[in-house]
Amino acid sequence: MRRHEPEFQALGAQVLYISAANAKRAAWYARDLGLTAPVLLDPDRSVYRAYGLQESLRGSALSPGVWISYARLLAGGRRFPGGGRPQENPLQMGADFIVGSDGRIVYAYCGSHVADRPDVSTMLAVVRSFAARR
Repeated sequence: MRRHEPEFQALGAQVLYISAANAKRAAWYARDLGLTAPVLLDPDRSVYRAYGLQESLRGSALSPGVWISYARLLAGGRRFPGGGRPQENPLQMGADFIVGSDGRIVYAYCGSHVADRPDVSTMLAVVRSFAARR
């Protein structure tokens, strides 16, 4: 997503990231991932709940597949801040939304596991279709 931020902005879309992390940890993630768009903090996960995002043990950071992915990252030299342990809720499922200027959700993708994200080209196509109507 980060690599495509300029494309979204060129279409008049505002990219925002929402994190359940505290300010220090969210700043670390933003630097580590090279995010240029704003990162909004939601430590009590009220935005997650408002959008109907669930917690799940099956697709969570506690599942074996996610641990294998984390092990590969750590073996490759990746480190987490704060003593090396993620501090957010490991059961919280993520999602990606496109919200229209009128506040309506025009695209929603709720992941089946914590690392599941939609294809960016699909999201860009949705934004392009709205940009063409303006």
